[in-house]
Amino acid sequence: MKPLIKKKQPKQELPTRITNETVAEHRETILAGGRRFKYPLQYAKHRLVINAVIIAAATVALMSGLVWWQLYLAQNTGDLMYRVTKAVPLPVGSVDGESVAYSDYLLNYRPAEHYLNKFDEIKSDSEDGRLQLQHKKREALDLAISDAYARKLARELNLKVTDEELMKEINASRIAENGEQSIDAYEDSMMRILGVDREGTRSLIRNSLLRAKVAFEIDKTAADIIKEAEVLASQHKGDLQKAFAALEQTYKGSVAMGSSGKISLSTSFGGVSANTVAKLPIGQVSSIIKSVTEEGYYIVKLDEKDDKQISFSYILVPLTEFKNRLASLNKDGKIKEYISIKIDEPKTSTTDSEEGK
Repeated sequence: MKPLIKKKQPKQELPTRITNETVAEHRETILAGGRRFKYPLQYAKHRLVINAVIIAAATVALMSGLVWWQLYLAQNTGDLMYRVTKAVPLPVGSVDGESVAYSDYLLNYRPAEHYLNKFDEIKSDSEDGRLQLQHKKREALDLAISDAYARKLARELNLKVTDEELMKEINASRIAENGEQSIDAYEDSMMRILGVDREGTRSLIRNSLLRAKVAFEIDKTAADIIKEAEVLASQHKGDLQKAFAALEQTYKGSVAMGSSGKISLSTSFGGVSANTVAKLPIGQVSSIIKSVTEEGYYIVKLDEKDDKQISFSYILVPLTEFKNRLASLNKDGKIKEYISIKIDEPKTSTTDSEEGK
């Protein structure tokens, strides 16, 4: 029987003593042993990051394409798209290099759409309603272009509408036939009528005030004519007809004269508050009045007044410079529109055609 032979055990190296000279070598040895566990995990994380970026980019591209289609092709005017345009400054056009905000276009259009759906006897889904909304879209886009151009000129002229001016206009509009409304009641009423939120109603007012401020600032010709009109009204002792006739000889077609008819104290006429005119004594001619809109300069004479209504005659020097500049820009191709608004002609019935013949 062969004796059992013991296998020689491998000699185990005793751990080397770590010293200042060998610490770097020991550190590298330990790190090298751990790298085989680190690299696969690092590689997996790298792939996850790449996949997440690809998915995010694809989602953004898909959403951007959907929003673009909804706004620029389908021309969706609903609540969701309105909120999108308020959050993201998307353009609906440009004027003289100034971007026209899509949110301004929808803000101008949505009140008309809301009124037609809620209050008008003509329904928006009818043929007449559809034609009306087409015209309202055209008006809303033209107004948005005017708003953008007014902002451009306002920056150049260092003009702005202050919060005090905004509140002054709101307060002037709060007077109703049954008394003065609170701001909350007034704005709630405006929201019901216009179908936009409180911020939207204030933006509409602010935009209107800015257009007017810019239009008055750049129209020096109208300012000179109204000063002459004031002198002539004084010379003719308040006879606006004679003052107007004298103005027509020099500024034919640049001045207008008319009468407001009977209007409620709670309303305005051509941007002039009836309540302001009512403070004049009957038969007295006012000084120069600037409309709160871009209508122009007025000189008025109070003809009749009672507790609820007034009537006045007036000389109006309209503002034309702002409109003329916009028309010139359009002629020169400096106004671009990124949506197409087609105005269809109303369909004529066979009976109407035969009657026309």
